[in-house]
This record gives sequence, structure tokens and C-alpha cells, in this order.
Amino acid sequence: DGCVFTNYHVVQRHSTWKVRILGVTGFQVADVVGVDPLGDVALLKIRDARNLPCAPLADLSSARVGQMVVALGDPYKLGDLEGPPSASLGTLCALHRYQNDPRTPASSFFADALQTDAAVNPGSSGGPLFDLDGRLLGITGLIMSRYGGKANSGIAYAVPADQLARFLPLLKKANGNTVHHGTLPAGMKLKWEKAADADAGGAIVHSIDSGS
Repeated sequence: DGCVFTNYHVVQRHSTWKVRILGVTGFQVADVVGVDPLGDVALLKIRDARNLPCAPLADLSSARVGQMVVALGDPYKLGDLEGPPSASLGTLCALHRYQNDPRTPASSFFADALQTDAAVNPGSSGGPLFDLDGRLLGITGLIMSRYGGKANSGIAYAVPADQLARFLPLLKKANGNTVHHGTLPAGMKLKWEKAADADAGGAIVHSIDSGS
């Protein structure tokens, strides 16, 4: 149906973009229909999309550390405008990584992220990370490097497919606006206590933010 995932930091400058579909002549117009700045995710919708190829989201419960993965992108804009994207083969190095974005540590983070050693570089952001069956494991968007270097270090992170799946319905309905994450209000305390008449416990909420 023409829905395209990418990173928020890739498309945050504009609400409308020209995109190219491999094998289709010319450019297509795509609108940003929803963004998640905290999770660094954006959803675009290609206008008048019909019968486009698509990739299924992977079931990450079956993903295993050590399996081979393929990252697609356009590192350093080396790709020919009419040619295919760059592809790099790598390993799924780790699951469930929690990493802040070093560029904007207070505004976005990669929670429960996938770690890969595929060659991800500037320009690769928003590109897919596939398993060898062509299923989308996540979208790459963060490189870990030291001493201010902006090049592949063998450690890159991807927003996981299950996070994309959870946010997809909300992003579709966002009408170009922001989808927010749930947060615990400042000062909120949770205390686990057993109910007087049951074996199960219960969470007692001591305070909430007004209007939340």
C-alpha cells in the first residue's frame, strides 16, 4: 500500500519527499504520515501506490545471535541514482541492546535494539536490515564509534521489527503528527502488595499527573 519505514532523523526536515522505487521509472511523491522522534522512526506513504513489492516483518522471537543479515543503504551517497542500493553482509551480533543516540542523547534512543556488524555508515540510515529469507528485522540508524569518528566501527544498531509493528497502526493514523511513548510521571511510585483476599499481588499507584 506504499507505506515506507525510515528513521525520523532522515526525514525530519520536510513533510513531503521524492522517492525512487527500484525498477520503476521516475520518482514518486511520498508524504510523511507519522513520526516517532523518541524512537527515531518515521512512516511515509507513497501517493497513488499500487501493487508495490513489500517485505514482511520478521518474527524476532525466532531471531538468533550469530545468524547472517543483509543491510541495504546508500553509504556516503556512493550509489548511482538509477542503480540499486549498496548491500553489506553481516552478523546479528546481539538482541535487546539499549543505546542512546550519541548525537542527541536527550531526545532519542534505540530501545531493545538489534546489533549488527554489517557495514553501516552515514547514508545507510533508514535502510532495511534483512534476514536471508528477505524478512525485515529492523531499520538501521545508529553507529557506535569513538573519538568523534563517523564511520563503520563494526557496531551498528537497528530499530527492531516488533517495535515497528507496534507503532505502525498509530503512525498510520497520526495525520503527519507525532506519536508519543508512554512515560511514568515524575514522582510516581509503584508498590507491589498482596491483596487481602487473593493470592495475587497488585500495583498501588500513589500519584498521577493531572490530566494524564
